[in-house]
Amino acid sequence: MPRCRGAPRLGTRLRPTVSSATGDTDGSFGDPGPSGAVPANCITSTHSGVIQLGHHVAEIPHPQPPAVPPGGTGVVPAPATLGRAPPAPASGGFLCLGALTPCPAAARPALLEVATDVSLAEARRKRKRGGCGRMACTENQNRYNRVQEGEAAAVRQALAALPLALAIASHSAALAGAPPADTPRKLKGDPNQEYFLYVPKGHDPKVAAWLLVAVQAAKADAAGALGLSKIADEGGGIVLAPIFKGDFQDPDKGAGAKLKAILKEVQADFRLQPKIVLVGFGEGAAFAHRYALSNASSVLGCAAHSADKWNDPNPNARSVDFLVTCGQDDKTPNRIGEAQKFAKALKDRKFEVQTLWLKGVGHTFDARARDKTKDFFYKLTTGLNAWERTKARTCVAKADAALKAGKFGEAYAAAKELLDLKPGDEYVARANAVLQQVADAGKERLAKLDEQAKAQPDAAAAAYEKLREQFLGTPIAAAAAERLDTLAKKPQDEPRPKESEKPEAPAEPDPAKMRNDCRAWLALANNFIANGKTFEARGLLQKIINTYPESVFAEQAKAKLEQLGE
Repeated sequence: MPRCRGAPRLGTRLRPTVSSATGDTDGSFGDPGPSGAVPANCITSTHSGVIQLGHHVAEIPHPQPPAVPPGGTGVVPAPATLGRAPPAPASGGFLCLGALTPCPAAARPALLEVATDVSLAEARRKRKRGGCGRMACTENQNRYNRVQEGEAAAVRQALAALPLALAIASHSAALAGAPPADTPRKLKGDPNQEYFLYVPKGHDPKVAAWLLVAVQAAKADAAGALGLSKIADEGGGIVLAPIFKGDFQDPDKGAGAKLKAILKEVQADFRLQPKIVLVGFGEGAAFAHRYALSNASSVLGCAAHSADKWNDPNPNARSVDFLVTCGQDDKTPNRIGEAQKFAKALKDRKFEVQTLWLKGVGHTFDARARDKTKDFFYKLTTGLNAWERTKARTCVAKADAALKAGKFGEAYAAAKELLDLKPGDEYVARANAVLQQVADAGKERLAKLDEQAKAQPDAAAAAYEKLREQFLGTPIAAAAAERLDTLAKKPQDEPRPKESEKPEAPAEPDPAKMRNDCRAWLALANNFIANGKTFEARGLLQKIINTYPESVFAEQAKAKLEQLGE
């Protein structure tokens, strides 16, 4: 709601304004009052900080929009207090009051002043119309009380909603002056050189991040880093997109020095891995592969797409892995032919190189090339391809959930499954941490049970069995089984039965339960054997023998143990 003729006086009735954004009156978000007046249960927020309660206004300062640091990126986030309320129009708008957050104490006096002014003004007008008689004065007094009560209720609602109005005003002003989502940074030593930088949300500054450098084609927009900024969104690493101008295909003619200056600046702000991964398209591919060949000690890999010309690969740069792609219809000039020649030269010189020739594609960075590039990056930095990364994340999630639930055997199996993928150092460290947690928890429990077994062997035996189940498939389970065997062989001081009394025969196992248990254990053991997990399989087979020693399933388990070398 724009201010007219200066700030309105408290208690002044205002005409409803028309929103320049929607063409509706300001009361469109609430029930319109008489003659289109502002409803008493609605408030309006404006950029100028004027808050309107019904048809009365108050000047209330609100915080300035948060400043964006020089060279910063991203838009100002919406205040959390906005909730699900409808947005205010650009020129101000009404919001119906509801159950909102309490108003800050510092902002209450202004609205209380509005309430007082409203109540007194209404009472004076009604008393004046009612005359001076006692009955009239009594009636006016009652009206005055009712007016006070109604206006006070409206003010209480407005006080609760005030933070929402202030937030809308502040957020609207912030968005009006906020930079776009992609805002380039300026190189401190050379403000004319700019670059985009994409950092994962929740980035841990203590962990060294991988850096992907994406170089665009000449005269192309570097924002989005060839569509690879999603790697930062996925938490895979930091993504850098330098904005090179002019002829930058040869790193030795200035662009290489500029990239090194940018890298030095980024390294001052973030902890990074010692090597980078380069990606380029068109002229960017020409720059990327030449920079990689000349700076092999600082480059882990290079994905080059559809360059016009290629340098002869230097055998001294064999430590750099390459991905070379091009559209099969990219023939003017003959980029596909040149790309294939370069890929062959790499292979001849014993480089690690992958290729992708895209059928029906001209000079464009095809989505398939982009996906292949992402896979190339992750394989270099994590040791896993796309399917393996999904599997690894699943293993980590399973291990964490199992540890939280106290299912140490499941956590152990998930960590072993993760190691079977032969992942990179990060996943190996995570798997080893899980295995260590399982081992520590098991050793602590075994030590307590060993002490208990000295005084209460029967109770300890039950606890050992429970521990073995909890750590099934782990070395802790095997240790618990050994202790159970020791307790079973220990002679017991039992009274001899009288000659006239026959010892009770042991209870026969329930046939249905025995079949279900043994078939399930045998199936799981066979699965372990098929996957090369013989240690876990032996544990299950021994369980069948211990639980149902006289059964046909025990004989099957013994036979399988013999096959496994037991």
